Amino acid sequence: MGDRPSRVEVVGRALARRPRRLAFSLAAALVLIAFGVWALLPVPVPAPANIGTANSSGLAPPAALKPGLVPPAFSVAGLRPGQGPVALAALRGRPVVVNFFASWCHPCRAEMPLLEQAYRRWGSTVSFVGIDVSDSSASALAFAALAGVTYPLGADPSGAVAVRYQLLGLPDTVFVASNGRIAATQVGQLHTATLTADMLRLTGKA
Repeated sequence: MGDRPSRVEVVGRALARRPRRLAFSLAAALVLIAFGVWALLPVPVPAPANIGTANSSGLAPPAALKPGLVPPAFSVAGLRPGQGPVALAALRGRPVVVNFFASWCHPCRAEMPLLEQAYRRWGSTVSFVGIDVSDSSASALAFAALAGVTYPLGADPSGAVAVRYQLLGLPDTVFVASNGRIAATQVGQLHTATLTADMLRLTGKA
């Protein structure tokens, strides 16, 4: 009986463990909050694509994508089998929405169905193009099919177009007016309200 801890000792040990449990709970909560903030930021483009260091800490558009500028020209192979090349110059004369995405981009999963809805609403007067960056064709096609995307898709497997556009991360969306100049650039995930406002401005109905 002499080796058995008294009730006072048992209570004391329990109280001593409480600060450690509280510290662990606070640390776990901070990790979850940090993960939630990270999930809302644009996904950096992978370094193997030779794009350089992606900056996902700010949401300001890069210098090449400021409103009023002419966006960099591109012509890439169509992503879908039998699809012709996707070239920005071929769409001149009407508004264009250029969305950069990838199957490994988590925010793109929520964004692309919204772009498809916008395409079905405004597709008769506005061209929509998706550019798959640093990805495999099989993964991108499966991803697009799952999202229900029907607008034209192009492939940028080396990330060359992404470099030209100075992308900060994925997703990125560039709204080009009918005069061929950038009307707006959205860095990071599009949401319904933002997309609708940009589309109304692009079509002159804002």
